[in-house]
Amino acid sequence: MGTCNGPATFQRAMNMTFQNFVNKTRLTQEMINFCVIVYTDDILVYSETYQGYAQHIEWTLGALRDAGFKIALENNEFFLSEISFLGYVVTSGGLQPDSRKVAAVKEAPIPTSLTQVRAFLGLASYYRRFIKGFAAIARPLTNLPRKDQPLSWDAECQQAFATLKDALATASILIRENPSKQYILITDWQPEAISAILAQKGNDGREHVIEYASRTVPDERRNDSAPQGECYAVVCGIQHFHPYLYGQKFRLVADHDPLLALKKLTDYTGMIGRWAVRLQEYDFDIVHRKIERHGNADGLTRLHRPAKVPKGKEITPWKEPNLTNEPTYGRVAVLPRGKKQNGGDG
Repeated sequence: MGTCNGPATFQRAMNMTFQNFVNKTRLTQEMINFCVIVYTDDILVYSETYQGYAQHIEWTLGALRDAGFKIALENNEFFLSEISFLGYVVTSGGLQPDSRKVAAVKEAPIPTSLTQVRAFLGLASYYRRFIKGFAAIARPLTNLPRKDQPLSWDAECQQAFATLKDALATASILIRENPSKQYILITDWQPEAISAILAQKGNDGREHVIEYASRTVPDERRNDSAPQGECYAVVCGIQHFHPYLYGQKFRLVADHDPLLALKKLTDYTGMIGRWAVRLQEYDFDIVHRKIERHGNADGLTRLHRPAKVPKGKEITPWKEPNLTNEPTYGRVAVLPRGKKQNGGDG
């Protein structure tokens, strides 16, 4: 059974592993933060030259061997010029944001139902304070659900949708994680999709996004009850953000009251009980947020296309005009022999 103190204990063990190797081999330089970064069971070895990297790999493997650790070769990569590590792409030029952080928003499909439109507006509205001119940008979408408007997705709707998606992935909303600050994990479940948002309070005291995550629910979980589904979303969200949350005390925010009792379970039978055991190695407090204030995670979940759209709620899709710069005059049509073009002089 896990313990919430386990990650910190393991981190200390890893730190001591490299410190003991430095002392044993009488290296003149510490390894950690010189050529090695260790985050629990994730180890990044970095160097400026090929020869230096080979030496640092030899040191790292020696330190792990002396401490009795074993590594799975198939789970390791060597001599890379670019790698994704702890939410960033590490290159020779420095750190770059990992595009996967905003993929759940950037890859959101064009809404085909009013439910999806309202969901997207809920997500965007949650961060509207960071989007200059939000009301004007979103007007074509906010007008769409009105009864006096035809349910037709036009060029203005498409422009508003694209602009808001770009805005949700910009630096004004996103924030670089700060390990010294508390993480906030916001989760939501719907029968067809789940979502999770990792956030922190910025210097302005407001909640900023570190990363969005969303996925469809597998067929075998489509008939889960609400408590099971919400718990499934929590488990998936924590697993997805494991590199950030493992060993840190964080705040879990959900709109489902029964989740408040998740950490107080004493009966570990059944699916929820087994999930509760898996979560014991994490240290977190659960906070209930009313659904009216849960628009970010709820909206992200409902962006997925539903299997069925209720009658009268389906939106007529917009097709971009096929514009061409080619002239439409002076063309010669080649007809099969023996046939005449209609309207010709014959």
